[in-house]
Amino acid sequence: MIANSVRIRGIIDRVDRLSDGSLGIVDYKSSRNTFDIQKFYNGLSPQLVTYVQALRDKKGLSESEHIFGAMYLHMQEPKVDLSSVATTEKILENLAKELTYRGLFLEDEKAYLANRRYHLNDSLYSQEELEILLAYNQNLYLKAAEQIKKGHFLINPYSEDGKSVQGDQLKAITRFEADRHMPYARKWYKLPRKDRRQGFLSLMQEEEETDDL
Repeated sequence: MIANSVRIRGIIDRVDRLSDGSLGIVDYKSSRNTFDIQKFYNGLSPQLVTYVQALRDKKGLSESEHIFGAMYLHMQEPKVDLSSVATTEKILENLAKELTYRGLFLEDEKAYLANRRYHLNDSLYSQEELEILLAYNQNLYLKAAEQIKKGHFLINPYSEDGKSVQGDQLKAITRFEADRHMPYARKWYKLPRKDRRQGFLSLMQEEEETDDL
């Protein structure tokens, strides 16, 4: 439930529990995925944050059952080049690396997640940062719902490079031709990699504060 007017329906594949009682959301994927804050800011990857909100809103969740993260797991049968490894232990180690959870994780739970199959590099968020993501995500849904209620269904797919658009497989429905309609495409808002995370969090917070005025 987003606010009191918008319901989002979906299925969480799995919920894990750590030794401290905290919960983690797992979503199975057929290819490698991770949480990309740039895509999220542009409204293209809300799934993990939406699942966090859904689990937090679940009735009956106790005080100790806080959420340690939400992550993707690439469902695959890993392969290792045997000529590149010296021992059986190394084979198992390489296989384990291929089955790594990638997503967003709560910084306070780092001690419980370290030395396990969680990719934590640039994936740890403070509780305050998580709240920013949740608030921004809710605002995206509310804005989309408002447009739908008004009957506004704009055919303006995203363009990452200014030359092609996302969702090209839907061209037969949208009739969007890149050579004719590119000026109407939505441009990705980008930030340099080194400033990306804090930059987008600051932008989200500023937009939330502006909407509250």
